[in-house]
Amino acid sequence: MLAGCASAPSERTLKVGGALHLPAATQQVKIAVVREPRGFHSNLPPSGSDVVGGTLQELERAGPDPRIIAAVPVAVAVTGAVATVFGLSSGTVETSAGAVAKATAGEEMTSRVASVVQGRLAEIFPGKVERVPAVPASLEPAKQPRRRLMNEPPPSEFAVQVRLMFWGFQTRLTALNDDMIKLAESANPPLALVIAVQVLALAAPDGDFSGGVSAVYESVPRRLEYWAADEARRLRDELAAAERELVGEILARIASP
Repeated sequence: MLAGCASAPSERTLKVGGALHLPAATQQVKIAVVREPRGFHSNLPPSGSDVVGGTLQELERAGPDPRIIAAVPVAVAVTGAVATVFGLSSGTVETSAGAVAKATAGEEMTSRVASVVQGRLAEIFPGKVERVPAVPASLEPAKQPRRRLMNEPPPSEFAVQVRLMFWGFQTRLTALNDDMIKLAESANPPLALVIAVQVLALAAPDGDFSGGVSAVYESVPRRLEYWAADEARRLRDELAAAERELVGEILARIASP
């Protein structure tokens, strides 16, 4: 009953903006992966017992107010009922955390995206594109882009940064008016897989912005048990689907001169 909320998103979403369009006079392009953020943001829900314990601690910190003391049994009873019926056991949370960590360890998606971008640009500028370990620290996006002179030729050297802006779970509550579903989701909220990637071109040596693509993928929100089942098979499948869609949209926005 609770798994099929009418207000839950039923499709993946992919939001993309920008374009990468380097000038025909381009002589050199260096591509590098920017390594951040560190690790998959799992955002796992607490176990039912942790929910009850957290409620007790909050009430104890509230002080010796008689009204609060009188309300403690009721608050703990309500919280305990919600956690018992809808929450996860400590063992389930621990097992799920291990499956998610194993499925997301050693992230190489950003590197693969960089390789695909490199291949696309190499088709446009043969012999002028190379992969480098890192973009020089001195070449960062300029805070104040330099105004080019009217007769000044366009830049011919570029650094392309491929950056993983975010990857992990984000809570996506689905209930709008149903109090029972709200209670269920407070104990075990739906989690959407969200991945945000940016491909940014900077002109050397000034770091002037020369175009870029930003893409954000979001899955249908599911509960932790769904993502972690069968050694996180569904999470692995979703990660692969997300990568395919992100790569396809990024390539579609890399234009020839």
